[in-house]
Amino acid sequence: MKTIKMLAILALALPTTVVYGWSCNLDKFTITTNDVDSTSISIGGNVVVWKEMMPMAVCGYDLAVREMFTIPSNDVGWMSVSNNGKFVVWQDMMSMDLYGYDLTTKETFIISTGDVDSMGISVGGNLVVWKDTVTRGYDLTTKKTFIVSTGDVDWMSVSNNDKFVIWQDMMSMDLYGHDLTTKETFIISTGDVDSMSISVGGNFVVWQDTMDMDLYGYDLVSREIFIIPTEDISWCMGISDNDKFVVWQDMNMDLYGYDLTTKETFIISTDDVDSMSISIGDNFVVWQDMMNMDLYGYDLTTKETFIISTDDVDSMSIYISGNFIVWRGMMEPNYGLYGVLIYRIENDSCSDAIGVVDDVPYNGDSTGAAGTDLSSCAYNDTNDVWHFYTPTAGGQVTIHTEGSVFDTTLAVFNACDGNELACNDDYCLDNTQSKVAISVVKGKTYFIRVAGFNGQMGMYQLLVTRGACIEPIKSDLNGDCKVDMFDFAVMASEWMACNLKP
Repeated sequence: MKTIKMLAILALALPTTVVYGWSCNLDKFTITTNDVDSTSISIGGNVVVWKEMMPMAVCGYDLAVREMFTIPSNDVGWMSVSNNGKFVVWQDMMSMDLYGYDLTTKETFIISTGDVDSMGISVGGNLVVWKDTVTRGYDLTTKKTFIVSTGDVDWMSVSNNDKFVIWQDMMSMDLYGHDLTTKETFIISTGDVDSMSISVGGNFVVWQDTMDMDLYGYDLVSREIFIIPTEDISWCMGISDNDKFVVWQDMNMDLYGYDLTTKETFIISTDDVDSMSISIGDNFVVWQDMMNMDLYGYDLTTKETFIISTDDVDSMSIYISGNFIVWRGMMEPNYGLYGVLIYRIENDSCSDAIGVVDDVPYNGDSTGAAGTDLSSCAYNDTNDVWHFYTPTAGGQVTIHTEGSVFDTTLAVFNACDGNELACNDDYCLDNTQSKVAISVVKGKTYFIRVAGFNGQMGMYQLLVTRGACIEPIKSDLNGDCKVDMFDFAVMASEWMACNLKP
């Protein structure tokens, strides 16, 4: 029994006007307040690693479970975490040897001894590629080394993923690719490739031509080159991790995007974007504004801009992986390393409600949902998600959240920002799930708000069934759908009729 809920509801006059949420909701957290070497920060998967200055140590942080750990190492120079978050690779400052660390097994292993050019190391997926006398690769899972190229490779241009290695020839300036599966080397473009603009995704490479300043792309699977329509491009920022978008900046410092699927060009920002601060993930671009120094984000899928931080952010230390963003603070009291988890809730607002139909359960997750309003029948159930239901026939229906893993609340409205038709928190005293029964009109759309008592969120199940199936509350002894003094009178009379003793 939740007496606290009943008292809290009686103590509050709850508003009934619905206010809607938004699609990108931020969960900001502090990783460390220690002295972080901003040049050492690397992020991949759900892991961020860095070097601390006082005392000297290599640290890591699991962004998913919010736990810090240390990596046993000595004299670490260059360092990177693989983009799948499984391995850390670093170079010893004294011996120049290359080491790896398995974040799962906690095992340290040597990759290569000496003569490794620290400016030419690339970590992608489960592979490390570097240049010494030749260009070599190393499989972090099998612990095997192989030769990629014996040619004159520009060490600044080497990049790779699990399937391909890309580099530029120092003499001809031609751009090459190497298929790690077939062991085939192929030419991508001949001459005039800006080595500093080369970016590799999963199956695409993009770069800027030094002669005509145009932006080009290459499909590594079909082996086809294409041009990306741009004007006055200043710098190619790169390709998103999911291979869907290309981002660049023009001479006016405006930021643009290009959808590789739809072939659509779109503008991201016309503000003073600091080109050194831009970082691209799967579905997001983040950057710092040069004027107000605020940190911004942009959802490449929904085309929405949102602000991440108004604190003093080190523009050279902004990184993104998936839905995690990490940056280093510049000034007290915001000195240290910080992170944000972006929750992308598809149905966070009524206008983006997801449809449900009769007798088909919908399994959703409200974790990270926003909102600013409360139901009329519950306490502090601000964090909401939305669904709509359009009946194919009139009559009564029952809507419930049975099967949800948290204490749900449920309300039904006749429109977005409309009137509340029904509301329920717990439909019986021994169950924290919600259930309402309403009469519906064929073809009319109804909007269903699912939230949680006192801010609870999590996995939920929503089901609409035909008919009114509200079970009577066990304490409702006279069947009037209320528990009050009349029920106490029924209990007392039955007690005396049966000659029961206390």
